[in-house]
Amino acid sequence: MEVVQQIQQRLEAIAAFDRVTDSVALSDLSAKAIRGQANAWVGELSSVPGQETRDIGPVVQMEKQVYGVVIGVRSINERDGLNAKQALQPKRLAVRQQLFGWAPVGYDRFVLAGAELLTFADGALFWVERFSTQRMISQENLL
Repeated sequence: MEVVQQIQQRLEAIAAFDRVTDSVALSDLSAKAIRGQANAWVGELSSVPGQETRDIGPVVQMEKQVYGVVIGVRSINERDGLNAKQALQPKRLAVRQQLFGWAPVGYDRFVLAGAELLTFADGALFWVERFSTQRMISQENLL
């Protein structure tokens, strides 16, 4: 099972979101994208292979990967977003509690890799939580 699917399952298990699905295009971030009060979108953001360090034998590299969880919270009839910000905090905490320190099979433990506000507009607030991990890649497991 892919790591993105495993993350989705972990987030679905906590019932903090009305919907958890694959990543969303940043251009689609609006209240229309949110079903219910809060949704989460999961995706792999980057993959950077390190240097190959062996002189002999099969090629082996460590690959750093960053995964993101975009959290969308509805913000109805408010200009400053205070209610949306308050609703966001327990969602952020729930995501971190599920993913920080967790290790998918074949990967190192997830660590925080940054978080930021994506947008607050059109009746919704969108925030991204990033997590990094690494794994060893070889000819047998290139993806």
